[in-house]
Amino acid sequence: MMPFPLQTVLDVRKRQEERSLMDFVEEVRCLKEEKERLGGLQRQVNDALGLLRNLQEKTVEVMEMEMHLVHVRCCRRLVQEQRSVVEQREEEVRARRERLVHAMKERKVMETLRDHHDGEQKKKEETREQAAMDERAIIGARRKKK
Repeated sequence: MMPFPLQTVLDVRKRQEERSLMDFVEEVRCLKEEKERLGGLQRQVNDALGLLRNLQEKTVEVMEMEMHLVHVRCCRRLVQEQRSVVEQREEEVRARRERLVHAMKERKVMETLRDHHDGEQKKKEETREQAAMDERAIIGARRKKK
């Protein structure tokens, strides 16, 4: 049977799909880390706000209160920056997912072509075998007549 003439292309497509999958998995891992970092920052803001609420019940100096307010503002700014990072990572994950789906489709097209090629080769082989069997049957029938 004749080998698939585009086997090297199929192999390249498989490697591209594997690379796309690895890139996607890595980006998802990074997104998870960034989300965890965002959660930690949000907890810091909540803790700082809780501390500020507790300070309201006590008599404290204005400078101390101002220091806590500045800390809360700083934490909120960090949360906003981290949200931006998370959004960028989410966009990158979407882009990597699209690349992966595209690579999977390209590989599938090549596998379909290979399967079609194999089917055609099998039909040709069956046709040759049938012709050979028919020829043997004709030769055998001629021998019996003699």
